[in-house]
Amino acid sequence: MRRFIECLSLLVLPAAARSQGAIPPGYEAVASRLGAAATPTGGYVRFNLPRRDLTVMVGDVRIAPALALTGWLGFDGPANDAMLMGDLVVTSAEIGAVERVLIEGGLTITAVHNHLAGETPDVKYVHVHGHGDAMTLARTLDQALARTGLPRPVAPSGEQPLTADTALFFDALGVRGRGAGSVANLSLMLVPGAVTLGGMPLRASLALASPVNMQWVSRTRAVTTGDFTVGEPQLDALVRALVTGGLTVTALHSHLTTESPRVMYVHFWGDGDPASLAATLRKAADAARSAR
Repeated sequence: MRRFIECLSLLVLPAAARSQGAIPPGYEAVASRLGAAATPTGGYVRFNLPRRDLTVMVGDVRIAPALALTGWLGFDGPANDAMLMGDLVVTSAEIGAVERVLIEGGLTITAVHNHLAGETPDVKYVHVHGHGDAMTLARTLDQALARTGLPRPVAPSGEQPLTADTALFFDALGVRGRGAGSVANLSLMLVPGAVTLGGMPLRASLALASPVNMQWVSRTRAVTTGDFTVGEPQLDALVRALVTGGLTVTALHSHLTTESPRVMYVHFWGDGDPASLAATLRKAADAARSAR
């Protein structure tokens, strides 16, 4: 268990703490097997898997991969003794075959859930953990990805003219993030105090961040989604602020097991004036902070 927690604690770091470096030995072969670029990030090797093959609509809005359709896989440690975690974006037609491959390959499915509501086609998110030889893990993941329509090798996104009003978004939330094309992304930290997983201390940056994303539809309209990660005492105030502010809570659940104190994940959706959406998101974050 100690080795498990130590490896996991390196997987997710705040943007300010991320550093780029050389790809560790053995991971170029993993990249080739997965058909995705290896990116050293925050002490682990990350593979991003955007579902650019999907045309996912919520009403009249086509969802950009950067808003809610990019899966990822992270490998921590040497290639001969790696810890894996991540999540795969799959359709309802794909999910059964993907789950069978993952389980038969010895990986652990830790969560299956939705982020959106009313989307066409229906999209699910399958969280996965594993430990062992990175190439062995990659073979199973390769077989699982082959059961989806994900185009591989994954092509670079390329330069996109920035149409997202990142200044409005970042200023409203009080956090700097990143923007590309019509999408702006940022991350908050709302969980107070220390959290343990299986009795071991869990680094706050591990699975406790709150990613918040906004996609501009026009100059006067945007959609927003993401998930707020909070402790149970913060939950009611957060949900009330989101709903009374006009946003929809699309999912509420835990991504962790055996954590103490309990941590909850609140997924949301909003569609409307960008400034109004951002203001509601700020009020929700402030409500969670006040309820600590």
